[in-house]
Amino acid sequence: MKWLILVILLLNGCSSAVYDKGSININFCPEDDCESQVAKLIASANESIDCAFYSLSSDKIIKAIEESNVKKRFVFNKEIKYHKGLMHNKFCIIDESIVFTGSYNPNGLNYKNNIVIIESEHLAKNYLDEFNELYDYKFSKGAKVKYSKVYVDDVLIENYFCPDDKCDEKVKEILAASEESVYFFIFSFTDHEIANILLSKNVHGLLESAQNSKWSVYPLFKDLDVELYTKGVMHNKVFVIDNKTVITGSWNPTKNGSENNDENLLIIHSEEIAMKYVEKFLEYSQ
Repeated sequence: MKWLILVILLLNGCSSAVYDKGSININFCPEDDCESQVAKLIASANESIDCAFYSLSSDKIIKAIEESNVKKRFVFNKEIKYHKGLMHNKFCIIDESIVFTGSYNPNGLNYKNNIVIIESEHLAKNYLDEFNELYDYKFSKGAKVKYSKVYVDDVLIENYFCPDDKCDEKVKEILAASEESVYFFIFSFTDHEIANILLSKNVHGLLESAQNSKWSVYPLFKDLDVELYTKGVMHNKVFVIDNKTVITGSWNPTKNGSENNDENLLIIHSEEIAMKYVEKFLEYSQ
């Protein structure tokens, strides 16, 4: 009887999640040649390509787009007028079944970035809904995400869009619950509320060198293991919590990222994937 009750409770607790058979692939740029990975993915499309890009200047990716004969739709930040924030996304939906997202702007530059390629119809539906809002010029005021929790095989992925889903609140909740460690490598970090949560944690961080400014939270971390990255441009937007949860996407922990820009966020619950990000952090730290 106790076992039956436990099963019922677990099922009820997971009732809001949906399940997909699929795959998750993590790539780090420029080490994994993200430009070629994205071009290859676009070239593989059989039916449709829907992309929201902050910027696009990669000749290789532009060529793949031009040579594709499928239905293609795009939204670019530079085409948006009369909007107080940025269309800061960097995602594509391929054939309404595959999503790639992360911090990588397809511009061919050797910035430190990451991309996540996920085969999942439910996540693709989330991103397609968001794309359609952007395509219809509905910026920073769309509907809440439909499938916020998706299991891709055995991996739970939370998916949110900013500011619609209050990304900063989701991040604060997870960081506050950290028990062992938080690693982060981030391009822009000016949210002092999030920084204050980290002050009492076992923190290891890397910030883009330009973060040595009056708006940055960097001075708050002067007594912690947080450094400026000086070996290139650190463009990632990554937290790794307790070696088992990864937060990534286009969102930076800033006021604009949370309140004004159109952004997207993934929270991936996987020790295997988390360790890939920790290993990359340690590589960057050398």
